Amino acid sequence: MVNRDRGKLTGKRTGFICTSILQRLNRNCTEKRDKMQRRFVAIWFRYLKTDWFVRRQPLLRAVPFVLASPDHGRMVVTAVNPLAEQEGVCTGMVVADARVIIPSLNVLDDQPGLPEKLLGGLGEWCIRFTPIVAMDLPDGLLLDVSGCAHLWGGEQLYIEHIIN
Repeated sequence: MVNRDRGKLTGKRTGFICTSILQRLNRNCTEKRDKMQRRFVAIWFRYLKTDWFVRRQPLLRAVPFVLASPDHGRMVVTAVNPLAEQEGVCTGMVVADARVIIPSLNVLDDQPGLPEKLLGGLGEWCIRFTPIVAMDLPDGLLLDVSGCAHLWGGEQLYIEHIIN
C-alpha cells in the first residue's frame, strides 16, 4: 500500500516491497558485482594487414613484401610479412633501406582505414563468444568474457573454440 503522506511504499503485507528491502537488495547486488572478477581475452593479429593482402593475392604468400605509405616525402614501411621480417625488414623502416636488405622486395601501397575495417568485421564475428568486443588498434581485439566460459564447458574449451 502506498503511504500517500511520504510517497513511499509501506512494509504492510499488501504485495508491495518496502523501500528499505529494495535498498538492501540493491546494495547486495552492487557488492556482488564489485566482487565479481572480470575476465578478458586479448587477441593480437600480428600480421593483420599483410595476411589480408595474401588472402586477396595468394601468390604473395611465397615472396617477401611490405606495405608502405608516404611520410614527409619518403615511403615508410607500415607492415611487413613474415618472410620480409625474417630477412631483417621491420615496420618504420624507409623503403629504400629495406630494398638494400632485400633487393627483390615487393612494395605495396598501404590502405588507410584498413585495420579499422578488418578489426570491425572480426569483432562482429567474435560476438558469438561474448557480447562485449572492443577494437585495440592497430591490430588487436579485446573480448570481455566475464561469465561466458561456462557456456562453452570451461575456460580451456572456451579459449580453444576462440582459437579454432
